[in-house]
Amino acid sequence: PLMILKLRQGLGRLIRRQSDYGAVVIFDSRLLKHEYGQRVLDSLPPATIHIGNTKDIIPTLSAWFGDDQIQKWKNSPH
Repeated sequence: PLMILKLRQGLGRLIRRQSDYGAVVIFDSRLLKHEYGQRVLDSLPPATIHIGNTKDIIPTLSAWFGDDQIQKWKNSPH
């Protein structure tokens, strides 16, 4: 339950306004292998969920956000 609360708080910091958007990437196979993983997913706001491997992440994000936005993120100072 504490992890779910912290994850939801983190999402709240990502999306604050209606014009905000973002992606949350969770690299933890326990979400798929254990019963509590579904509870974690069910606790999150409605979203598109993509399950795949690490090689899929850039093409998936590019499809969601567009290649131009991905390039802006890559080139922005951190």
